[in-house]
Amino acid sequence: MIDAKFISNNVKHVVYAVVISILSFIPFKTYAAHVWYAGGGVGHTNYDNDGIETDLADRQVPGSSNLQDDKVPWYLFVGYRPTRYVGLEFGYQYLDRQEGTTELQSQPGVIANTSRETDGFMLSVHGRIPITSTISAQVMGGIYLWHLVTAVNSLSGGGAIAINFDDRSSDPFTGLGFEYALSENTAIHLNWMDFKIDNDHARVLNMGITYQFLVIE
Repeated sequence: MIDAKFISNNVKHVVYAVVISILSFIPFKTYAAHVWYAGGGVGHTNYDNDGIETDLADRQVPGSSNLQDDKVPWYLFVGYRPTRYVGLEFGYQYLDRQEGTTELQSQPGVIANTSRETDGFMLSVHGRIPITSTISAQVMGGIYLWHLVTAVNSLSGGGAIAINFDDRSSDPFTGLGFEYALSENTAIHLNWMDFKIDNDHARVLNMGITYQFLVIE
């Protein structure tokens, strides 16, 4: 029997892909050159921790968890800019590994070591607004194809807990940013992005560098 959640997730993937494809083929007016660029960086992730408790309740094992809120993410990306105002990007975003403890309602007093790790691929469109010759603002939106691994395992307090699950799906994300040009081909940027991952919510502040490696006049 086909799982309803599997169908809904894949329909969502198709819809997102169609939207991004349509945006990718809009006939933009070219400004000076077609630019290919790449970059990466690190940042700070702040999580809402309610997600793991919702996931456990959905699996009929309700409990209370205490995980680290603040983590250090990193990311890589490659992009194509058909005009000075629009960029299309494909990237990888690692949101780091949360660690902490969980106590299940079914086993009070048994403290389980808990971890929750998230990463995924991003497909996005970036609107670029030049402010000066060296500074520009960015508005971005796209799809985050996330992978979430959760482990709740313990042998303490006289009981045993072993709950592990691996989830994959996709959700839209949005962001804002600023870019400062250091040279003709190199810039530094600061981006704030808002991700929804299953029942979790992550706000990410990234700082990185962008390098134009190919300019086609």
